[in-house]
Amino acid sequence: MKRKFPPLAAALVAALLGGSAFAQSEGAAAKEAEDPAMAKVNALLEEYRVAFREWRDSAKSEEDPNPETNPARIFAPKFEALAGTLTGKPALAAWGHSIGSFVMIEDETATETAFGKALAACGNEDEFVPLLYYVSQTRKAPALFERAFATSTNVQVKAASKFIPAEILWDNGEAKGEDLKKARAGLEEVARQWPDTRFGKTAKGSLYEADHLQLGMKAPDIPIVTPDGKESRLADYRGKNLLLYFWATW
Repeated sequence: MKRKFPPLAAALVAALLGGSAFAQSEGAAAKEAEDPAMAKVNALLEEYRVAFREWRDSAKSEEDPNPETNPARIFAPKFEALAGTLTGKPALAAWGHSIGSFVMIEDETATETAFGKALAACGNEDEFVPLLYYVSQTRKAPALFERAFATSTNVQVKAASKFIPAEILWDNGEAKGEDLKKARAGLEEVARQWPDTRFGKTAKGSLYEADHLQLGMKAPDIPIVTPDGKESRLADYRGKNLLLYFWATW
């Protein structure tokens, strides 16, 4: 049975249904399991998952379950209270579940309050960045991003607070008119101010793609290694039929 949920809560919904918004290695997971603080977060999350599945499966039609009985209304403040007693990664995980749940039920006042508390407690850590994505399309997102930028001393958080709104406007290169101008200005700022962050590198890639890799543009003169191991350049094949096969492994 198909279920519809607000897109901003997608990561949280995935976690509740058995996935995780915080993927990690097997070794990291084992270490986390030994952390009493994280164990508290995971125990509450498991309770949430059970309640969420029961709520999700309670609908008798293709329509959404009753939003007024969404267990997020109960568990969001529970995660918020728990987060206030923790530090480090466990605190960030609890804040993430709290803020994501408040976003899911569209309680913007509670979202803003929880975000402010999380920013004060954990805003100088790299792992705060996912919380920016959680609030990225709420109506108060611009103010929350400015608050994060002004408050945090973390380079990744500062870069992300400028990159995410520009990325949303950029719309995978489909932006037009005023949105395109604003998006490009934002990406250029991130690429210029924070070039060594992952956001600066992504911004530079998006701008390069827009300026050099569109249909009808001359292809960049990239180096090529032929099947027999010889080195050449794309320009060497100009005017000839050429098949380029790109592949990668991770």
